[in-house]
Amino acid sequence: MKIAILAPYVGSFVGGLEVAALELRKNLSSLHECKIFSLTESDWTTRVPGIKHPKFPRLVTKFRLNYLNHLIPYVYVIKNNALTEFLYSYNLYAILQHFKPDVIINFTYSILALFCKYFRFKNNVPFINVGQSGITYMEVKSAMTRPDAYVALSPVAQQFIQKRVPGVRVEVIPNGVDLDIFSPEGPQFPIGSFAAKSAITNSNLNPPYILSASRLIRAKRLDLLIKAVSRLKKGTLILVGHGEAKKRLSDLGNKILKNRIIFIDTLNHEDLSKLYRSCDVFSLPSKNEAFGNVIIEAMASGLPVVATNDPGFEWMVGGRGGILVDVTDEEVYADALQEALEKNFDDGPRKQAQKFSWEIVAEEYIKLCEDILTDKK
Repeated sequence: MKIAILAPYVGSFVGGLEVAALELRKNLSSLHECKIFSLTESDWTTRVPGIKHPKFPRLVTKFRLNYLNHLIPYVYVIKNNALTEFLYSYNLYAILQHFKPDVIINFTYSILALFCKYFRFKNNVPFINVGQSGITYMEVKSAMTRPDAYVALSPVAQQFIQKRVPGVRVEVIPNGVDLDIFSPEGPQFPIGSFAAKSAITNSNLNPPYILSASRLIRAKRLDLLIKAVSRLKKGTLILVGHGEAKKRLSDLGNKILKNRIIFIDTLNHEDLSKLYRSCDVFSLPSKNEAFGNVIIEAMASGLPVVATNDPGFEWMVGGRGGILVDVTDEEVYADALQEALEKNFDDGPRKQAQKFSWEIVAEEYIKLCEDILTDKK
């Protein structure tokens, strides 16, 4: 079976979508011919000519033009990277015709979903849209293109799409985790070696260590985590990532945690896995996450998780992987962190994460592709 994965920013940007596309390709390639079509050329991508970062003013954000997307059926087209996706789609057509895939798996919403619909019409190639944006209006647009199957990352996302786009086939297949890389066994990184990379140089690195890894943006609500940790009598908060909110979070951390917080830039999987093994608890206070790969990675590394009490996280963490609470209540949040530090979770987090291994996820994608091709015949 020949499988084309559409993920234009693989190789130039590291996010949950890009990691998922790479891992899926790696796990499918042992049995099938699978290629990622990206704007970046590498050993594991096929390059599609285009522009990675268009140089024009961000008028969409400045004038809030994205609200006009509600007036346009099928695509979420008024956005800053629309030109990039248009050029990618234009150049992709001939390249895909040459590759002759049996199935297309589209990891990107908006214009590419409509492209896949057109390519199916002209070349009789079925396609799957993967809802990497979670519970958003953009994903409703993606499902409206009527893919042969829409993949929701959680049962909550599945219900969301089924309610708004009746009749479309929606299957639940989560993102996965590499259980070999993210494991309780393996080398650790001395926390002090990470302090050298931190923006705060006077950090007093006392255990226990509370870790969070994500983009440093408002939507992640990391200020709630900083405030909760400030209520604990001891412990160091480690924030891994980068983003527009870093200065605001750094100022808040300096003010209320003083030398009990460090910031580390985004790490590769190997270094991040070592850091997971060096810490005691993982926490992510965001809501409406598309999936939350870091939650699964942390549990696979043996860390209990303290996160927002919502149906999506409840499905991921279960009853063995950690504690879910109302993170907007500082006292309740702090108590949950303390409980997680003191409680013996045994191998519960690891057992929960094993349900999301990439081997299992890849098998689900293969079954879905084969089912679609059978229906096509």
